[in-house]
Parts: sequence; structure tokens; C-alpha cells
Amino acid sequence: MNNKKVSSAEIIKNAALILREIERKARISIAEIESRTKKMEEEFKSVDASIQKTGELLRNLYRDFTTGAVQHFRFIEKQLKLENERFDKTFKSKTKN
Repeated sequence: MNNKKVSSAEIIKNAALILREIERKARISIAEIESRTKKMEEEFKSVDASIQKTGELLRNLYRDFTTGAVQHFRFIEKQLKLENERFDKTFKSKTKN
């Protein structure tokens, strides 16, 4: 009968240890998920900012383009190309992760 009590006590002790370990791992997993989520949010904000800047530049360039400022066509074309390259570089660097 005494062996059963020791055995029960051991089981309770081991169960408590197992439960603490599971809780610890769950906290680590949650912290990792939160960290990764925050990183993704930052990356999306960065891409969004790039898209917003590109949109603003394109609106301004299109406005200039439609006003008939012929002397600015080459400049506008060059700026469009540069902005495309910057956006591609930003987007590719964010999608590599």
C-alpha cells in the first residue's frame, strides 16, 4: 500500500514537471510568433511606404506629362525608370526574407 502512495506521488510530481515544460515551450512559441508577426508588419509598412512614394511620384510626373511640358519628357522618362528600379530593389529585398 505504501508503494502505491509513493507511486502516486511520483506521478503527480512528474505530471507537474511535464506541465511546466509544456507551458514554458508554449510561452517560447508565442513569443516567437509575436516577434515574426512584428517583423512582417514592419516589412509590409516599408513596402507600403515605397508604393505610396511611387504613386505620388507617378501622379506628379503624369500631371507634368499631360501639361505638355515637352522639354521635360526625357527627364520624366528617366525618373520613371529610376523609380521603377528603386521599387524593384526594395520589393526584392523584402521578399527574400
